[in-house]
Formats: sequence, structure tokens, C-alpha cells
Amino acid sequence: MVKNMLATEEYKIEFRKELKKFEYFMQIKADLIAKGISVKNRIAEGSAFNTKQIHLYQHHVATHSSPIPEDIILYPENEVIPKTVISKLRFNPDSEWYLDYEKGYKLRNDKKREEYSVTPTSPTNFDNQFIQNSPLSSIVQKLGIDVAGVIISNYCFYFKTKKECRFCEIYQTHKSHKTFTKATKPTKEIIDGLELAFQLDSNLKYILLNSGNIISYDQTVLEFIKIAQGIKELKENRNIDLIGILMPPENFSLMDEMKQAGFDKVYFDIEVFDPSLFQIIAPGKAEYGYKRMLSALEYAREIFGKGSSYSSFIYGLQSLPMDLNTSTWDPQIENQKALEAVDGLLDRGIVPLYCVYHYSGHNQIGPLILDAEALFEFSVQYGEKVYTSGVIPRSRDSVVYSSTSVTNTLLNDGYNLAKLKNLCLA
Repeated sequence: MVKNMLATEEYKIEFRKELKKFEYFMQIKADLIAKGISVKNRIAEGSAFNTKQIHLYQHHVATHSSPIPEDIILYPENEVIPKTVISKLRFNPDSEWYLDYEKGYKLRNDKKREEYSVTPTSPTNFDNQFIQNSPLSSIVQKLGIDVAGVIISNYCFYFKTKKECRFCEIYQTHKSHKTFTKATKPTKEIIDGLELAFQLDSNLKYILLNSGNIISYDQTVLEFIKIAQGIKELKENRNIDLIGILMPPENFSLMDEMKQAGFDKVYFDIEVFDPSLFQIIAPGKAEYGYKRMLSALEYAREIFGKGSSYSSFIYGLQSLPMDLNTSTWDPQIENQKALEAVDGLLDRGIVPLYCVYHYSGHNQIGPLILDAEALFEFSVQYGEKVYTSGVIPRSRDSVVYSSTSVTNTLLNDGYNLAKLKNLCLA
């Protein structure tokens, strides 16, 4: 539809104008992700929103007393650009950007003299619903607009052997900001929770299952399979995309069983692409084996199909020295190393994803001051590389989920920008 409309010169002018706005709000999103946001207490006067979850998603060691929305829509889709820029919020009392409420929500930056009307994503009522006396929100979290996320276990056996990933905060933040009483959620409560969440929210289209390692790699996969089998009817009735983030099994044939159980896509996250740095930052995963993880991803590519085998790395950590000293971190070197990771995964037919490093006082690497401009530049180049590689089927709207889903990174935004620019040049 958009392509047909581009046939008129008038529409081409309007399209390019909107494309510049889309790109600028991507830059603001990069700023918010890299530097966080502060808040004015009066935002509580506004309408209801899903409040910020500290566990896993904090930006700063400081805590906040005022409620903060989980996500805000910076650029809503429209007739010209049918894509959305939506950003996760992380609290940072020192950020130049702050959220205010004055006849609507305002994103402000006094230093830049900028102000934008923004909209928090529509709230769920998960806090008011219960599964076995536990709030639904402690079992299922809404991510962005259309993803139901479940962390099966906040514990990982790497912690027992002191070989946890050096950036990981999953267990410590669970202990300090516990929302569910046990580290590992019972399978039945997860299944019941997902069924209730989809009854309550018609926008949900995806289920993301994530977990620390439970007992063994194969046992973790078997837990994922049990849940998939338990929601089979729900998945079929609502045409849900089911995604799993976990370590690959020892027995690769369990991936075939995941596919048979209903999984559509898998992530096996390599975290750091350089093999030597991987050994230091992810010592538990290193025992499984760097080359073996790549082999598992290639096996998954054949089982789940084109564009359905993913591996994520952490932007910010790719260029660290072997002593993990962050004081000499250089954003341009980081971009170079991160793009090498993108190319290396694409060469294997694996879809590269990235998340952005953050520190809230609970990991072994410590604070790292990111450069928002460099993050934006990387995201644009990332999107162009992934789009032109053809690893994502052209029928898909985004790299993973939808453009309204992945709010804590710019991977879908960069991909959509490349797609829109390509359309503009066609």
C-alpha cells in the first residue's frame, strides 16, 4: 500500500518528511536507553500505566519513589509511516530527559529546549488478577504492546559454581526486588497465567519464555517443552508465535522436540562474539563451548527455518579489555566490534540480536557510560546489514516480534528504518 502511494510526488515528499521524524525519534530512544530518564512526581496525576519493574530493567543504582511507566510511545504509527518507535524507560536521576505530566505526558529536555507529547502504553490489569494467590504480574509481564514474557526461573546453576555471566543481575535483583515467592515458577502456574493474560489482553500476539539454567541444560529444555505442550490449544486458537531464550541442550535432538511442541523460534545467546573475551565474560557458557554454541545455532536454523535461529550479544561489552576495565571504553571501537559480531552471525545464517548493557549495582563489570550517538549510529548500520542480508523473510515486519515489542533496544527500529529507506529509493 505504501509503495503504491509513493507513486505520487506529493506523497514522496510527505514520506521523506515523516521518515526524518521517525529517524529523529530513534535518536531520542537511543538517548533514553543509553542515559535513562528522570521523572517529576506529578506524573502520578495522569492515567494508569504499567509501572516500572526494577527487577532486571533498572538503569541506575538509585531508586525512585514516583511511579514510572514501563514504556512510552515516542512516534506512533500513521498512514504515511506504519511503524512505531516505543522506548523502555530506565530511571536515572541525572538524566537530561525527564517525564512530566501537564495536560498529558510530556518528555522534556531543558538543556536542548525540547518537549514532546508522549503516551505510555495501555495498562494491563495483571496486578488485580491472581494465580494460586500470586499476582498475575509476578508470573507474566507484558513487554511492549504485544508480547507476554515469562521468566521461568530467576536462578541459574552458574551461580552455584561461581561461573555466572559477569554482566548478569537476574538472581541478585530477584532476591532484592522479589515479586514471585520462589526463584522457579511452577509449570502449571505459568500455563494458567498465560491463559489468563491472553483472556485479559487482546493485543498479545507473542509468548517469550526465558530462564536461567535449571539443574541441567537438557532439563531446562524439557521444562520449556512442558510449558509449550500445556499452552498448545491457546497457541493454536490465538495464532501465537512462541519463542524461547535459553542455553542449547547437550542433546541437539531436543531442539526437534521443541519444534514439535510448538516453538517457532529460539535464541541461544552468545553474549560476546570474540572467543577470548567470551571465555572471561561468560565462563559458564564457555564450559559448554563457544564453537558448540555456534553449532547449536546452525542446527536450530535447519530445524526452525530461515530467520528463526537467533543469538543476542550485549552492546557495550564487545570491546572490553580482558581485565574488563570500563574506564577506557571507546564507543567507536565498540561499534566496530559490534558490527563484526553482526557480520559473523549473518555469515552463518543466524539472526543477530543485541541488547544494551546496563548496570544497577548487581554485576561484576560495573558502571559503563554509553554514548547515545554511537548507539544510534550502530543501530542504523545494524538495520541495514540485517535487511540487506536477506536472513529475515521479506514478509516479516521486523527482525523479531513486531515494531511495538522490543522496547529496550533499537534492533527493530534500525531494521525498519533500512526497510523504509529502501522503499523510498525504490
